[in-house]
Amino acid sequence: MIPEKMKAFQFVGKNQVGIFDVPVPELKNENSILIKNDAAIICNMTDTHIYEGAHEPNGPSGWDMPLPCTQGHESSGIVVKKGSAVTNVDVGDRVALCGWFESGSFAEYTMASGGYIKVSNSMPAEQAALVEMLSCVYLIVDQVFTIGESVVLMGAGAAGSLGLKLVKAGGATKIIVVEPHEGKREYAKANGAHYVIDPNSEDVAAKVSEYTNGKMVDVVMEFSGYAESLAVMNSCVRRGGKIGLFGVCPHPTTVNMYDLHMNWATIVTAGYKRGYTEYVQEKAVEMIEAGVVNIDDMVTHRIKLEQIEEAFHMIQKGEENIRKILIEFE
Repeated sequence: MIPEKMKAFQFVGKNQVGIFDVPVPELKNENSILIKNDAAIICNMTDTHIYEGAHEPNGPSGWDMPLPCTQGHESSGIVVKKGSAVTNVDVGDRVALCGWFESGSFAEYTMASGGYIKVSNSMPAEQAALVEMLSCVYLIVDQVFTIGESVVLMGAGAAGSLGLKLVKAGGATKIIVVEPHEGKREYAKANGAHYVIDPNSEDVAAKVSEYTNGKMVDVVMEFSGYAESLAVMNSCVRRGGKIGLFGVCPHPTTVNMYDLHMNWATIVTAGYKRGYTEYVQEKAVEMIEAGVVNIDDMVTHRIKLEQIEEAFHMIQKGEENIRKILIEFE
C-alpha cells in the first residue's frame, strides 16, 4: 500500500536543508511512474554543489532550480504505480533512475515521466543505482578515447575511477592518473594505472612528458572539476589530441587557450555527442551484466537517509577514501 506521506531530504536554500515529511508524489500524467526507492547514491560533485547553493535560483550556475527541491539523481527502485500510457515497465519491475526527473531520489518515493531504464530484477539495487554514473562516464570516454591510445585522467574519485576501468577495458596503452590523495592514487595503481602523479608535490606536465618520452598523451579526461586541474590539462595533451570535460566546476576559472590553440586540440563536454540518452544507459547496463567493468567496489560508505547531511560534510572535507556513498532505504 502506498502511504500518503514520505520522508525526503530537501534543499530549501543555501545552508538550509533537512529531512521533511512531504506528500508522496502523484503521477504527473499518463506517462509517469512512481518508484519506491531502495538505493540512492550521492553525486560527489553535482549534489554537493546543490547542497552548497551553487545551483539555487539566480545562483552562479544560472540553473533556475525551483525551491524547495528533493535532491538526488542516481538511484534504483521498484515501480509501484504507473500511468495508463506507460508500456516499457510494469508494476513490480526494477528501474535505474538516471539524470533529472520530476522529484528527486533522496526520498522514499520518486515520480518520473522519463530518465529511467528497466533493469533485471535480479540486478542488485546497489549496481542499478550506479547505472547513472557509469552511463555518464561511458559517454565522455566513448567520445574521446580509441583503443591503443595513451590517456591522462585528472582525478581518481568515483567518476575518474570508472573512467580508469573503462579505458583499461578498452585497450589503453598508457594510463596516467593525476590525484592529490594518496589512497586514491593507490587505488588507481591497483586498478590499472601505469603511473600516478601527485599534483601537490609534482609538476604534472613535466611528469607526463617524462612518462611519455616527451610525446605527451593522446587523450586527457578531466574528472575532478577543480580549477587547478582545468588549468593544467592543456599542457598534457599531444598536438592534435583530445580533451574530454566531465568534472563540473561551478565557478569561473582560467584555461590557457594559447596551449589549446597551439596543440590543435579538440575539447568536448560529456554530453556533446549523444547527450544523456537511453542509449548510454543501455550501454551501462550491458557492461555491468557482461562484467566489462567491476563496479562492486565503488560504494565505500552506506548510510540511512537521516545521515545524509553528515555524508555531505564528509565529502566537503575531502575524505580520501570516499568513492560513492549509498543511501539505503527500508
